[in-house]
Amino acid sequence: MARGGAIVLSMVMSLRNQPGASSPSRAAIVDRARRLAAVEGLDGLSLARLAHDLGMSKSGVVALFGSKEALQLATVSIARDVFVEEVVAPVLSVAGGLDRLRALLESHVRYSEARRESGGCFFAATSSEFAGRPSSVRDAILAARAEWDAVLLRIVERAIGKGDLDPDTDAEQLAYQLRALLEAASTDALRLGTAEPHRRTRIAIEAVLRSAGAP
Repeated sequence: MARGGAIVLSMVMSLRNQPGASSPSRAAIVDRARRLAAVEGLDGLSLARLAHDLGMSKSGVVALFGSKEALQLATVSIARDVFVEEVVAPVLSVAGGLDRLRALLESHVRYSEARRESGGCFFAATSSEFAGRPSSVRDAILAARAEWDAVLLRIVERAIGKGDLDPDTDAEQLAYQLRALLEAASTDALRLGTAEPHRRTRIAIEAVLRSAGAP
């Protein structure tokens, strides 16, 4: 399997190989924490608030996680899994180089669109929150983002390798430009409260791909 396909498959298989949540209660807590953190950040999470929101006792939540940091790490992990399921997994069945790249980019734009009304992207919020703050939570956030960066780069390389883009295309530069467009779409959609940034991002993505030789 080509490198681009292999790394996508690896990320998707990592979901299937992980043990399930230890209890429905734990799963509900982490999902609620993920949604809150996308709006308020990970520092805003508290075991007491989550217990209140879900109609649970604080002692029950503490028994499941033990500490705020453990809750934060579990939240990063589930956010990463949701991102892989919604953005990366759908492109696994797409053949070709450029087709898969376009599918991945569209998948990310749709992921961003779905979050405009609910507070935005978890990783956009938490990355800035923990920038310059060394911790295990920051490491987990950076690791998840590095996975995404690697997937995008490998799929760009795949498109070049299959002859769908100019052979002299700088894969790292192209991946950087595409990633910047995707991140700007998420930020601007929240700031402006409209879908216009996503429409313009789709146009900009096509312009960047065509500049690299895409038909």
